[in-house]
Amino acid sequence: MRRARGFSLLELMVAMALATSLLVGLLVLFETHSGVTRRQSLTVDLEQSLRIARHALTRACRVAGWGGLPASLAIEVRNNAAPGERIGDPRSPAVVPETDVLIVRGVVEGSMLEISALAPETLILSRRTEGGAEQPLEGLLAAAGDVPGEALLVTGARGSASCSIVELVSAVARGRGVSGEVTELAVEYRTSGTALADGYRRLSAACTRARGSDWMRYVGVLVEMRYFVRSDERQPGGWARHQLARSRFYPGSERPHAEAPRAGVPLVDNALDLQVALAFSQPDDPGARRWHFGGPELPVAPVPPEGPLELVGLSILLRGARPLRHYVSPPLARIEDRWYGEVGAATSVGRSFLRARSSAQIAVRSR
Repeated sequence: MRRARGFSLLELMVAMALATSLLVGLLVLFETHSGVTRRQSLTVDLEQSLRIARHALTRACRVAGWGGLPASLAIEVRNNAAPGERIGDPRSPAVVPETDVLIVRGVVEGSMLEISALAPETLILSRRTEGGAEQPLEGLLAAAGDVPGEALLVTGARGSASCSIVELVSAVARGRGVSGEVTELAVEYRTSGTALADGYRRLSAACTRARGSDWMRYVGVLVEMRYFVRSDERQPGGWARHQLARSRFYPGSERPHAEAPRAGVPLVDNALDLQVALAFSQPDDPGARRWHFGGPELPVAPVPPEGPLELVGLSILLRGARPLRHYVSPPLARIEDRWYGEVGAATSVGRSFLRARSSAQIAVRSR
């Protein structure tokens, strides 16, 4: 029998070289495809996080001042937090340095209720208003029983600029209907004597207030929310995963609300910056605006310009949850009045992340 002839050494080496080249090509293609997939996934996550953050902040600005609170009290900005600054008292979470804190106030968790009668430091509310409409009183009754020290916004007639902020002491149902609904409610309040009441009085100093109490026509529970970039203090090494968060406070104080989580409510992860700018109309030049804390022109004076508040400019900067290999973030000089310098928040601990930014201008309506 003839002996079968096998591969020569040259043929075997050529076959191995071809197989190696094919394998290397497949690995390169797989790595490229994986990188594109990772970047697309991070981009989708960033866009979703930006939508959530922008929706939350935009809605907060649009409802600020509901109930008749002046715009000067409805929206407040703490510009460029100092190192070690906290959102409230020493037990509250820390704010990322050089980021802004947006404070909004308004009657956003209920409705303004019509006052039917007045007594010394007491408001009498009826379920049926003078116009014949029904108004729910159970929410105000629950607010008095669940959490002490709630702030009440009291305003005058529709279109009136008169308002005041007082402390809710108690609420007593004086009458109930067949189905158990409250038909008459006596709400006791105070304007001084406690730390919260004194703080409410100082806060409402910007309100236009008439003499006496005959101007009191409507009342509602005033809510204050603070939006900030919460510092990630749990990360001793690596890159910090800061969060855009929200926290509720007693209006005008550094005391977190009794029902609010001490660490706040996280909205989105991996937040780098929140910058807020305010635009004021100019009384001497109708149609012109002057920006404070940023905008097209950086402010010269540290005090807000004269004139009513018209616009709120919001800028949110996020980054991906994971670093990207072979990717360098483009430089970022500044957002509003925060300058980043040469690094430009492009890297963290020697690694580069994908960044995403969203900006919006929200009109402030007088309530």
